[in-house]
Amino acid sequence: MNTFWLLWAGTLALILSVATWMEYGAIRQRINGANGLTILMAGVVSALSLPVGGAIAWYLGGFAVAAKMTLATGAGVATVFYGALRWLDRQAKQQP
Repeated sequence: MNTFWLLWAGTLALILSVATWMEYGAIRQRINGANGLTILMAGVVSALSLPVGGAIAWYLGGFAVAAKMTLATGAGVATVFYGALRWLDRQAKQQP
């Protein structure tokens, strides 16, 4: 079960970090147009993975373990997503 959670959380962390760095690169190069779309879609994909990951965890370990795992993963994804948005907003406001 720990292996599944590490793979799931690692994949979500990779998706969110790649999207954050793509947005940061666009901010640094002053690219206008569809800014934020990449990080938004990464957040949506991460949120949509919660029911699927929860169902797999339920199958592998039971309802109680799946509920805890899904809630922890959802809280972590929400925290990282919010932090990335705040950081990107600060970076965009610092551009001359």
